[in-house]
Amino acid sequence: MASLDQLQKSGEPGVFYREHQTRKNGVRKDRQWIIRQTLGGKTRISSLGWWSLGFTMGDAINKALEYRENFKWNADNPDQKPKPICKQDEDDATAELAARIERERKQEEHRNITFGAYFSTRYLPLQFDNGKKSASKEEQLFRLHIAPVVEKLTFADIMPLHIEKIGKTMKDKGLSPKTVTYAYAIVRQIWNLANIDGVTDRQHPTRQVKKPKLNNKRERFITEEEEVLLLAALKDRSQTTYDMAIMSLDTGARWGELAALTWQNVDLVSLTARLMDTKAGDNRTIHTTTQRVREMLKHRKQHSDAPFVFPALNGGMQKQPNVVFARTVNDLGLNDGIDDQRQKVCFHTMRHTFASRLAMAGVPLYTIKEAMGHHTIAMTERYAHLMPDTLREAMLHLEKKPSKVVKLKQPQGK
Repeated sequence: MASLDQLQKSGEPGVFYREHQTRKNGVRKDRQWIIRQTLGGKTRISSLGWWSLGFTMGDAINKALEYRENFKWNADNPDQKPKPICKQDEDDATAELAARIERERKQEEHRNITFGAYFSTRYLPLQFDNGKKSASKEEQLFRLHIAPVVEKLTFADIMPLHIEKIGKTMKDKGLSPKTVTYAYAIVRQIWNLANIDGVTDRQHPTRQVKKPKLNNKRERFITEEEEVLLLAALKDRSQTTYDMAIMSLDTGARWGELAALTWQNVDLVSLTARLMDTKAGDNRTIHTTTQRVREMLKHRKQHSDAPFVFPALNGGMQKQPNVVFARTVNDLGLNDGIDDQRQKVCFHTMRHTFASRLAMAGVPLYTIKEAMGHHTIAMTERYAHLMPDTLREAMLHLEKKPSKVVKLKQPQGK
């Protein structure tokens, strides 16, 4: 914008100009036309075009008149969108128009983006950037089960029937209701992020799809004979997997909790270990009191420089269970002839065996609840059926008759 001391009067109201120091238009110095007007008590200066580029004084006069008329129109129409009364207003309007065009372009681009492209370019990178532990699992679930149905569809194309197809295909493959529900949750999370990004304004179609009934509670626990066979085979194949198995059997810790366990959270004197950021979302203490766990931890402490109790080969934290446990179970035939996932032996069976043995030993459910880190007693009640003798004895108390009968006094007058 030209400074006031550079402005020269043109002879027309509100119209000024400044001369270029070197450039000429014909024999005269080139001029840039300037409008300086006071409208509504506020002075506005608008730098317009150059004479050499075809902008004449007549154009400047017309523009000054237009600004004055616009000011008057704005005053008479306060409920309408105001018209520009200076060059800055016009520039702002141009920028706003450009921004609107860009928004519409992006909206059109969003309308055409496929569900698969949005997952891979936006949703999944965000999960990894946020350090979400389940990002790899979500990628695998999407690739194997969700993508084949909706990967090439846009958000406008996806309907509840597509979600139902995902669920049916997964069910036909023998996947559990819990896994199907997890797939639905991933679709919902992707959709919610797309709502935030403005990719779609539709609600996620999973709302209209009935979730499969969940009954994913594992029933299987291993017997003492199976334990002997399993542990012997694990010890021959992987010392770390063997050590994790006996610790889960004797403490009820999950595989992920053991993988994240560090030596700074293990107390070899008080025989306790602190599990941090567990699946339940809190921290809990387990007791490492059995002889084999005590000796195992002491041995690992003496022969390891890694910060993790059960480190990966590179010394860092294990990210996912290795295949040793599953292969060992298969080789021993522990799952032969079993189709129900709840009855199959997996690493989590070690935790289930821990709780089941406590129940069979008559340990109160509340104590088992605390040992397992359950939030509610309802989660622990699944083990109640393993305490038949304890419950039977409790019921027998109802059959016992009092040894001495005391007659109550009758109220007077009766």
